[in-house]
Amino acid sequence: MHNTKSFLLLFCLLFVSSSFAQSVIYYDKDWKETTKEKHVYYRPLPLKKVGELIYIKDYYKNGQLQYQGYSYADDENARVGDIFWYTEEGYDSSSYSYDNFTNTKELTYYYIDGKEWKKILYNNRGEKQLETTYIQGKKPIVGEYYNEEYFGMFNVSRFSQDYVSLERNKSINKDDISLKNQKQYLSTDSKDYSEIIYWSNGNKAKEILCKNVPRYKQHIISSKYWDINGAPLNASNTEYKYYTKFGLAQAIKSKQEKLPEGHEFNDRITTYYPNGKIKKIRQSSWKNTEVYSYDEKGKENIQLFKEYTTPYDGFFTDTINSKITQYRLNKGIHIGEVITTKYTTDSIFAKGIYKDNKPYEGTFYNLNNKRILSSYKDFLLDGVQIVYSNYYYDIPEEIYTMKKGVKDGYRKVYKKGILIKEEEFKNGLPINGSSIEGKQLKNYKNGELVSIDYYKDKDYNDELRDLRYTEYYTKDQLIKVNYYTFRVIEDMQSSYTGFYNNGKPYNGYFLSPEPIIDNIYLVDYYENGVRLYQYSFDFLEQLDTINKLQYDQRTIFKNGKITTGYKYISDKGVLLGLRYLNGQINLIEINAFGMHAFNRNTYELKNNAVIIKDFSSPLYLKIVKGSKYLQMEIYDQNGKADIKAPQIVKDKTPDSTKIYYIEDNTLKEYSMSLFSDEYYSALESNYKSQQLLALYYGFPPFLTQTPQEYFAELTIQYEFVVDAMEALKEATNKEEAEKRQADAIEQRLSNNNSNNQFSFLKYNKAGKPSEGTDITKIGTTYKVDYYIEERLVKTITYKNLKHLQEKDGPLAELINIYNK
Repeated sequence: MHNTKSFLLLFCLLFVSSSFAQSVIYYDKDWKETTKEKHVYYRPLPLKKVGELIYIKDYYKNGQLQYQGYSYADDENARVGDIFWYTEEGYDSSSYSYDNFTNTKELTYYYIDGKEWKKILYNNRGEKQLETTYIQGKKPIVGEYYNEEYFGMFNVSRFSQDYVSLERNKSINKDDISLKNQKQYLSTDSKDYSEIIYWSNGNKAKEILCKNVPRYKQHIISSKYWDINGAPLNASNTEYKYYTKFGLAQAIKSKQEKLPEGHEFNDRITTYYPNGKIKKIRQSSWKNTEVYSYDEKGKENIQLFKEYTTPYDGFFTDTINSKITQYRLNKGIHIGEVITTKYTTDSIFAKGIYKDNKPYEGTFYNLNNKRILSSYKDFLLDGVQIVYSNYYYDIPEEIYTMKKGVKDGYRKVYKKGILIKEEEFKNGLPINGSSIEGKQLKNYKNGELVSIDYYKDKDYNDELRDLRYTEYYTKDQLIKVNYYTFRVIEDMQSSYTGFYNNGKPYNGYFLSPEPIIDNIYLVDYYENGVRLYQYSFDFLEQLDTINKLQYDQRTIFKNGKITTGYKYISDKGVLLGLRYLNGQINLIEINAFGMHAFNRNTYELKNNAVIIKDFSSPLYLKIVKGSKYLQMEIYDQNGKADIKAPQIVKDKTPDSTKIYYIEDNTLKEYSMSLFSDEYYSALESNYKSQQLLALYYGFPPFLTQTPQEYFAELTIQYEFVVDAMEALKEATNKEEAEKRQADAIEQRLSNNNSNNQFSFLKYNKAGKPSEGTDITKIGTTYKVDYYIEERLVKTITYKNLKHLQEKDGPLAELINIYNK
């Protein structure tokens, strides 16, 4: 009988042991199933089933709750409702909200001892309707969610309302779900609600009164704080945060204070360990920051920052993924050792010494590039250098050796950890092979540079794309270049070659040294060191081309000057083109490039007329010779445009402008009527050319020139612009640039034969002067009254006409008055 009892007892013990072995799942640090001896986390079984859901609780090895939440029974990764994580010390860590479209509309959450902590009720839209929290089995806190507003009290804070919809729920359209049966559970109509944190003994720690404000997550009305015994804390300009367990305050985690005006710092943040000892004090202003850190034994570390965040003095830590770099600064200067460790393995990754604020000896991580492990000796890169593919894994992208600051030895290149290229260097240059530098591929043979390939692009894998041209070298002397990006229509080739002599273009084709605009270059053709031709194209027609550019416009040079073709110069989004025929300009082209816009204006001498066109408008202007004076005609695509011409009126006519001009060394004047703003606006809207309309209405009616002479003056003006810009570009310093600019302006003034418009005066609706200059001849003198905004601001008397014409006349003085 005794043996039978012993046998039964042994059987029961084995049964219990076997059952217990099946009641826990053990996980390692990566949440993969493991043995009891190797586990980091565990999950008790069986899991509680609630309708179509399972309730999961995971624990740390020390028995503290790590997670709780609900999932679909057939997929634990398909979470439902609120989920909560906790730290290994048992404090609240984080939470997240998911839709709940299941038939289980109420979900219950529990304290670690199994008592009810929180109940959440969901509506038919899968969103929270009602939330009830229990403290010590009583003191229920009830908060309601309704139409994205909040009522009642919430423990800790409202959780994120940015719900996550699971894959299986994506077919549900929330707007189609009826809310007819949804009711408001709280009777209050108040738009206010509270967020409360209680101490673990049931006393209030913090209460924030909030108001529902459309489009805002939270609008705080007032905040109150109490200590654990219920005594009020001074909360003026102070905010407290807590270590919490299930929303109950255990200890103060931080205290943030706004410091009074006049204090050296603007704010102070004090953080604490759970035992109440100070962990860190950080006080900041817009200029400086001071940080006092303490370990759990009270040892102090002081850190000073400049400009709020720049490390300046003290011991500092820089964390990059799994790597922690510790270093010391003394008034902004690196001193002593810098050590980088990997906290995943608790091993030293790099260790070096600074001298004179420079890396001196050892290995360093995160100097100028966060992916490079650098090795130094006597202030110079020396030894093995490693470039990692990213910040997260120690997979090399490139490994090479340096000696005394230059590449010397081997270089290995990897792609996804696989070796794809090996090279050997000596004194910084490949012995045989190639080296990528930016968008260039340099090729070497027997230690000498033989060619450089220039590419358009470089992708994220550092692979070069779209070869543009190749330069060839002999003993470091440039001898030849091959181009692959263009075609010259009159000399079609698959590629174009240019040969150099003493480093200068000599025979063949060459791209211009500078782009004419964006990445577009002109093409020069040389024979025996002399440029004979320059090729271009209509930039408007090929701006968006993705294939080879087609150069179909040829410019011919003779003795270094253009006889036929285009001359271009560009600056700040404007490309100016002058077209020559037999050494004379017959077309002026102004191209204006904007971020999302382009326009072109042209002036052309053709058939004894000057034709002015605007690319964006159907209008064009024609200047022809009348019986005595030049006259301007305006046309559209249908012939002469039906646009009112400017009319000559009597002096002092309301809404008119008086124009002064010089003819036969005599100051003359005429007045033109002004049309209404509505008429001008209608014209601009219909014809989309404010510039052409301004030229039409501002064209002087008493010009005695021929169209050829008028166009010649235009060419002088634009050649002046070209000469001035070229002079500035050729200048080597600021002083030379200013001198060249002054010389160009003086040349422009000396060549300016214009005797046309001299000044102006506008009249208001009452026929009174409003803007400009009123010039009156008195004997041999000239009295000039200057008007701005209908006010007489200055009067000057000039001795004679020559005196009046000095310094560009009254217009220059009027501009000076405006500037003052």
